[in-house]
Amino acid sequence: SVVQQLLYGLAYNSWLYTGDVLADGFDQKESSCVTIQSQFYFTNTTNSYNVLQDCGNCSRLFHAKRIENTNLLFVVAETLPCSSCEIERLTQVKTEFQEEDPCEVLNSARYRRGPTECWDYNIWENTSECGRGHSLQSSIGILFSIQLILTLLSL
Repeated sequence: SVVQQLLYGLAYNSWLYTGDVLADGFDQKESSCVTIQSQFYFTNTTNSYNVLQDCGNCSRLFHAKRIENTNLLFVVAETLPCSSCEIERLTQVKTEFQEEDPCEVLNSARYRRGPTECWDYNIWENTSECGRGHSLQSSIGILFSIQLILTLLSL
Protein backbone atom coordinates (compact mmCIF):
# COMPACT_ATOMS: atom_id res chain seq x y z
CA SER A 1 0.00 0.00 0.00
CA VAL A 2 0.97 3.65 -0.34
CA VAL A 3 1.04 4.23 3.42
CA GLN A 4 3.34 1.27 3.92
CA GLN A 5 5.75 2.55 1.26
CA LEU A 6 5.68 6.05 2.79
CA LEU A 7 6.47 4.77 6.28
CA TYR A 8 9.15 2.47 4.93
CA GLY A 9 10.75 5.38 3.08
CA LEU A 10 10.75 7.48 6.24
CA ALA A 11 12.29 4.72 8.33
CA TYR A 12 14.88 3.65 5.81
CA ASN A 13 16.42 6.96 4.71
CA SER A 14 15.28 9.96 6.73
CA TRP A 15 15.70 11.70 10.05
CA LEU A 16 15.63 8.32 11.79
CA TYR A 17 18.98 7.54 10.18
CA THR A 18 21.95 9.05 11.99
CA GLY A 19 24.59 10.34 9.64
CA ASP A 20 28.30 10.68 10.18
CA VAL A 21 29.18 12.52 13.38
CA LEU A 22 32.46 14.29 14.02
CA ALA A 23 34.33 13.44 17.18
CA ASP A 24 34.07 15.88 20.09
CA GLY A 25 36.71 18.56 19.99
CA PHE A 26 37.65 17.81 16.40
CA ASP A 27 38.60 21.01 14.63
CA GLN A 28 38.14 21.02 10.91
CA LYS A 29 40.99 23.19 9.74
CA GLU A 30 43.51 22.90 7.02
CA SER A 31 46.87 22.00 8.44
CA SER A 32 49.99 20.36 7.20
CA CYS A 33 50.35 16.66 7.86
CA VAL A 34 54.13 16.91 7.48
CA THR A 35 55.80 16.89 10.89
CA ILE A 36 59.35 16.73 12.16
CA GLN A 37 60.32 14.37 14.97
CA SER A 38 63.72 13.13 16.06
CA GLN A 39 64.03 9.36 16.01
CA PHE A 40 66.85 7.28 17.38
CA TYR A 41 67.64 3.78 16.15
CA PHE A 42 69.79 1.21 17.88
CA THR A 43 69.79 -2.01 15.90
CA ASN A 44 69.80 -5.50 17.39
CA THR A 45 73.05 -6.35 15.65
CA THR A 46 75.23 -3.87 17.55
CA ASN A 47 75.83 -3.74 21.29
CA SER A 48 77.74 -0.47 21.36
CA TYR A 49 77.79 2.76 19.44
CA ASN A 50 80.32 5.62 19.36
CA VAL A 51 79.95 8.90 17.49
CA LEU A 52 82.13 11.99 17.32
CA GLN A 53 80.21 15.23 16.94
CA ASP A 54 82.65 17.43 15.06
CA CYS A 55 82.42 21.19 15.43
CA GLY A 56 85.69 22.56 14.11
CA ASN A 57 88.22 22.98 16.92
CA CYS A 58 85.74 21.67 19.44
CA SER A 59 84.37 18.11 19.23
CA ARG A 60 82.25 15.94 21.48
CA LEU A 61 82.15 12.15 21.84
CA PHE A 62 79.02 10.11 22.54
CA HIS A 63 78.99 6.48 23.70
CA ALA A 64 75.98 4.15 23.89
CA LYS A 65 76.05 0.52 25.08
CA ARG A 66 73.39 -2.08 25.73
CA ILE A 67 73.36 -3.59 29.19
CA GLU A 68 73.00 -7.34 28.76
CA ASN A 69 69.91 -9.19 30.02
CA THR A 70 68.00 -5.90 30.46
CA ASN A 71 66.20 -3.43 28.26
CA LEU A 72 68.54 -0.64 29.40
CA LEU A 73 70.77 1.48 27.22
CA PHE A 74 73.70 3.26 28.89
CA VAL A 75 74.54 6.59 27.23
CA VAL A 76 77.58 8.75 28.07
CA ALA A 77 78.20 12.15 26.48
CA GLU A 78 81.24 14.31 27.10
CA THR A 79 80.61 17.90 28.11
CA LEU A 80 80.92 20.47 25.38
CA PRO A 81 84.38 22.06 25.80
CA CYS A 82 83.49 25.32 24.07
CA SER A 83 80.43 27.53 23.66
CA SER A 84 81.02 28.50 20.03
CA CYS A 85 79.59 25.25 18.63
CA GLU A 86 75.98 25.54 17.51
CA ILE A 87 74.30 22.16 17.99
CA GLU A 88 70.75 21.52 16.84
CA ARG A 89 68.64 20.41 19.77
CA LEU A 90 66.77 17.16 19.19
CA THR A 91 63.26 16.80 20.53
CA GLN A 92 60.76 13.95 20.72
CA VAL A 93 57.80 16.32 20.37
CA LYS A 94 56.24 16.45 16.92
CA THR A 95 56.44 19.91 15.39
CA GLU A 96 54.70 21.08 12.24
CA PHE A 97 56.99 21.54 9.30
CA GLN A 98 56.47 24.72 7.29
CA GLU A 99 57.36 24.21 3.66
CA GLU A 100 56.98 26.72 0.84
CA ASP A 101 55.99 24.07 -1.70
CA PRO A 102 54.72 20.88 0.01
CA CYS A 103 53.98 19.21 -3.34
CA GLU A 104 57.68 19.30 -4.20
CA VAL A 105 58.46 17.37 -1.02
CA LEU A 106 55.91 14.71 -1.99
CA ASN A 107 57.39 14.37 -5.47
CA SER A 108 60.86 13.76 -4.06
CA ALA A 109 59.72 11.28 -1.39
CA ARG A 110 61.86 8.27 -0.61
CA TYR A 111 61.10 5.02 -2.40
CA ARG A 112 59.30 2.52 -0.20
CA ARG A 113 59.84 -1.10 -1.08
CA GLY A 114 56.68 -3.16 -1.02
CA PRO A 115 56.30 -6.51 0.74
CA THR A 116 57.73 -9.59 -0.92
CA GLU A 117 54.46 -11.51 -0.46
CA CYS A 118 50.83 -10.49 -0.85
CA TRP A 119 48.77 -10.89 2.32
CA ASP A 120 45.28 -10.27 0.92
CA TYR A 121 44.00 -13.81 1.52
CA ASN A 122 43.70 -15.92 4.66
CA ILE A 123 42.05 -19.37 4.62
CA TRP A 124 40.62 -18.82 8.13
CA GLU A 125 38.88 -15.55 7.22
CA ASN A 126 35.06 -15.70 7.23
CA THR A 127 33.88 -13.70 4.21
CA SER A 128 30.24 -14.84 4.27
CA GLU A 129 29.01 -11.52 5.72
CA CYS A 130 31.21 -9.18 3.71
CA GLY A 131 29.54 -6.46 1.65
CA ARG A 132 26.10 -6.54 3.28
CA GLY A 133 26.54 -3.57 5.63
CA HIS A 134 25.46 -0.91 3.14
CA SER A 135 21.98 -2.37 2.70
CA LEU A 136 20.78 -1.97 6.31
CA GLN A 137 21.16 1.60 7.51
CA SER A 138 18.19 1.86 9.83
CA SER A 139 17.36 -0.07 12.96
CA ILE A 140 15.80 -3.50 12.55
CA GLY A 141 13.57 -2.73 15.54
CA ILE A 142 12.08 0.30 13.80
CA LEU A 143 11.34 -1.70 10.66
CA PHE A 144 9.64 -4.49 12.64
CA SER A 145 7.63 -1.93 14.63
CA ILE A 146 6.38 -0.25 11.46
CA GLN A 147 5.47 -3.61 9.94
CA LEU A 148 3.58 -4.57 13.11
CA ILE A 149 1.70 -1.25 13.14
CA LEU A 150 0.77 -1.60 9.47
CA THR A 151 -0.44 -5.14 10.07
CA LEU A 152 -2.62 -3.99 12.97
CA LEU A 153 -4.00 -1.07 10.94
CA SER A 154 -4.99 -3.32 8.07
CA LEU A 155 -7.13 -5.55 10.34
